[in-house]
Amino acid sequence: MNFKTFIFFIFTACSVSLQAQHCGYDMLQIIGMFPHAEDSQEIIHGLKITLVDENGQTVLLPQEPYVDEMNKFPRKLTSFVAWRNQTVDPDIRHKKRNIKRRFFGFVDNHYIMIASFWKKEVFIKVEDVDNEHNGGNFETKIVAVPREYMLGLCGYRVPSSLHQKAYKVFNIALSKIQKETINTNKQTGDYNFDGLEDYRISTQKTPYTQWDYYLYDSRSNSYVKDNFLSSMYYATFDWVHTAFSGTRSFSESNLSRTNAQYDFFEGTFRVVSKRTCVQKSENSERSDCSFYKLKDGTLVFDKFVQGAE
Repeated sequence: MNFKTFIFFIFTACSVSLQAQHCGYDMLQIIGMFPHAEDSQEIIHGLKITLVDENGQTVLLPQEPYVDEMNKFPRKLTSFVAWRNQTVDPDIRHKKRNIKRRFFGFVDNHYIMIASFWKKEVFIKVEDVDNEHNGGNFETKIVAVPREYMLGLCGYRVPSSLHQKAYKVFNIALSKIQKETINTNKQTGDYNFDGLEDYRISTQKTPYTQWDYYLYDSRSNSYVKDNFLSSMYYATFDWVHTAFSGTRSFSESNLSRTNAQYDFFEGTFRVVSKRTCVQKSENSERSDCSFYKLKDGTLVFDKFVQGAE
């Protein structure tokens, strides 16, 4: 073996060794949380879940290193708030390096925290920050998270059956706080995420609640009805994570109807999926439907269903 061959062999062996030792999420664990009402098994939206100590004081941690552009995010101590697993565009988001934008296929839509929790007592504080919008005013609760709910992510790159089997979600049961008077016809909140308080008034209760939204205009010092939001149904706001989900339905003709699903991304409302159905005739119950979904920032055709009822 000549000298050049020997050097190449050593370099290759070292490279393989380093790659074998590398983990996608070195020293990190994930905690998945499923908060629900005591009398329900549906996840509660609009909660703020913060990492605290046993006395309820906020714990400061270095900002996570796994970001898309590391140079833009210097490491600094900050409070650590759980976020929701990103279920939108999972085929794109499972490749994201930024852990708060990445989709973890084994987690569902739970609240999650990812950090280095080894050999630490972990306490979390659960707060209802949107009051009646999520179906009730829920108690504030501090709970300890047992070690068995902390799953190591070392080696996780793509959805894995190993993590699927090992993952255990931490259930948190919350009781509702009874309020003497709640005006269910009028609610307040920052409905366009501009930092100013707006309000909405219910105009329909069945089959789903419909609202008229009035957004505060600082220039005129008045509230102005927003027709776009007022056309939404099944609207859900998450002020902790600046997130929104809602559906808008509109007719393009007597025989054509479109349902569009929206979210809130980078300061604007956007369509993430759409279904357009064309009725065969006015008296027919049959429709042909085209489905579209968001991919790489563009709404693209997904599938065509003929004869949908």
